[in-house]
Amino acid sequence: VEKDTGRRVVLREARPHAGLDDRGADAVARLDNEEAMLERLAGLDCVPRLHGRTRHWEHHFLVQELIPGETLQEAIGRRHPLFRDGRDDGSDIGTDGGSDASELDTYTRWACDVLDRIERAVAQLHDRGVVFGDLQPGNVMVRPDGSVCLVDFETAHADGDGGTPALGTPGFTARWARSGRSVDTYGLAALTLALFCPLTPLLRFDPDKLAQLTAWSEARFPVPPGFGARLRQRLSPPPDHVPRDNTDAPDGSLWPEEPGADAEAALDSMTEAILLSATPERDDRLFPGDVRQFDNQGAALAFGAAGVLYALHVTGRSGHPAFAEHVDWLVRAARRTRWPRPGLYDGLCGVAYVLDRLGRGDEARETLARLDGVDLDGCGAGLFGGLAGIGATRLRFGDLSAAEALGERLARIVEDGGRLPGPADAVGLMHGWSGPALLFTRLHETTGDDRWRRLAQLALARDLGRCGAPGEGRLQVRDGQRWLPTLDRGGAGIGLVLDAYLRHHDDVHYARVRDRVRAGLGTELLLSPGLLDGQAGLLHAATRLAGPGSAAAVHLRSLGLHCVRFRGRRAFALDGLLKLSMDLATGTAGVLLAVHGALTGGPGAPLPLLEAAPVDAPA
Repeated sequence: VEKDTGRRVVLREARPHAGLDDRGADAVARLDNEEAMLERLAGLDCVPRLHGRTRHWEHHFLVQELIPGETLQEAIGRRHPLFRDGRDDGSDIGTDGGSDASELDTYTRWACDVLDRIERAVAQLHDRGVVFGDLQPGNVMVRPDGSVCLVDFETAHADGDGGTPALGTPGFTARWARSGRSVDTYGLAALTLALFCPLTPLLRFDPDKLAQLTAWSEARFPVPPGFGARLRQRLSPPPDHVPRDNTDAPDGSLWPEEPGADAEAALDSMTEAILLSATPERDDRLFPGDVRQFDNQGAALAFGAAGVLYALHVTGRSGHPAFAEHVDWLVRAARRTRWPRPGLYDGLCGVAYVLDRLGRGDEARETLARLDGVDLDGCGAGLFGGLAGIGATRLRFGDLSAAEALGERLARIVEDGGRLPGPADAVGLMHGWSGPALLFTRLHETTGDDRWRRLAQLALARDLGRCGAPGEGRLQVRDGQRWLPTLDRGGAGIGLVLDAYLRHHDDVHYARVRDRVRAGLGTELLLSPGLLDGQAGLLHAATRLAGPGSAAAVHLRSLGLHCVRFRGRRAFALDGLLKLSMDLATGTAGVLLAVHGALTGGPGAPLPLLEAAPVDAPA
């Protein structure tokens, strides 16, 4: 808020020598450019007013009008009917997903109206001789009255000056459309596609995605005639364009879209992609994945080698000659980590668990022994990296006293009505109360002590208290204005622990709750394909909790939208769709685990330690 005027404004900050782009221009140079463009476009309603410029020490600031409303990206997330399970009648999930025709029609009318307003705004810029240069949903504000305003003019430039934006948003730029108005023409077309199928960043990985994503949009939404043909024309490369990574012909396998379909070709393709990506010559990571693997998690279960090897093993795909060498890499990586994390998904426990599953018991116990020198006071309580996962691992290795001690630490919190250590909003399987509930369940299975059962029931109630009903007969985690169905923080993970609890306890109320969680797994489209935070997790839970109205077919089809090619094989990009991933949490290994269960019948392989504790666990 400006002291002199009382008006609320936006400050655009820049510092010298910071944020260098491909041409060596720093943030201040781009701020200079934005100031010049806003001055040139002054008076247009689709452009923020420039109030002035100021400087404090070395920091430069543009003072701009605060545009009320939300970004187009936020508006899409709030309105898109396929981002939520939209069945309002409580019916079973049909073959076309969960949203009815009226929701799809309403959304399509809104999207087409917004697109018309954006096209008129861009035309006004072009009439002033300005190319915007970075059209994407985060750079469009939608005001409460429905009008639009373009923001972030640091890459804008004068039409005809030969300028090419040095920065651009992946999925909304193309190497063959980087000069003049072609930049905005391509950006508008990509933005049009993103309004209906917001997976446009995948176009950079696989040229075949354009036909698939446009055809899907036409099939799912009542878009105007010729919608797909126009987008394919505007987004396709010119005939003389040579793809950057034109290696390895596609394997030709079709993506399976129904449970029970021929699984081997798709599963083999994902397996080959994972193995082809391996870099055993590197010490920092074995398979490409989430950047968190470089934070002492290169061997870990979620983002590192252990999770990939686990997925290959439990899906029966560990017969490759290189597999034993990869296991040796995992052993070496666990030994050389100087500051190991203790947890199940992020540290030593997960590595020990996987080595034990792979028949490397001595190395597994050696890895687990390193826990004795790790202070657990700083870790959280959940299954991912906290006491629940560590306790469940100790129990699997037969150390009942250690598991009970960790269980007692968690019991004191739940019995006193306290808050779990860690983030205040922690909920769900990986970081919330469902992780301790799983440990309590396993302790009851092992000891028969009914107190552990009551604690599991109470811990589940704490997570279920964060849930609500997005529609009749369904249950998901409520997070502000969002509903979370996912495996890590959403209903899917809570449902798996409910199911584990109910395998040994006849609880009619919790059985009904589990069924409502299962009914809430119909969200047709998530922006991530991953096991923990995306579509594969919903598929995995739908398969494990199979019942009337199972959503497995819905998620298989949606994973087909996410699927891209790596060296001709099928692979997946992590959340954000900017980088291919092979890891268990975010990438291809997690999808392999989920798809294998859906296609081969039965509940499929469980997540680590979601299986019952072995009664003959070694001492």
